[in-house]
Amino acid sequence: MVNGTPGNEKLAYGIKQIMELVPVSRGTVFNEIRIGNLKVFHCGRRTLTTWQAIEDWIELLKANQQYKPH
Repeated sequence: MVNGTPGNEKLAYGIKQIMELVPVSRGTVFNEIRIGNLKVFHCGRRTLTTWQAIEDWIELLKANQQYKPH
């Protein structure tokens, strides 16, 4: 796992929790879901994702933008 992984990973994260982990807007999160970059599942009306899906999404963003750490 990448650095910054929470010590006690949850089984699922909601949209607000994603926004707390990755400083992006709600619209950006939903756009990334819509275009298929962030994998999610639904439980009732809740949109949820896993820690692994969040990691995969961040890696995809870094690869697409030729990420260079400061």
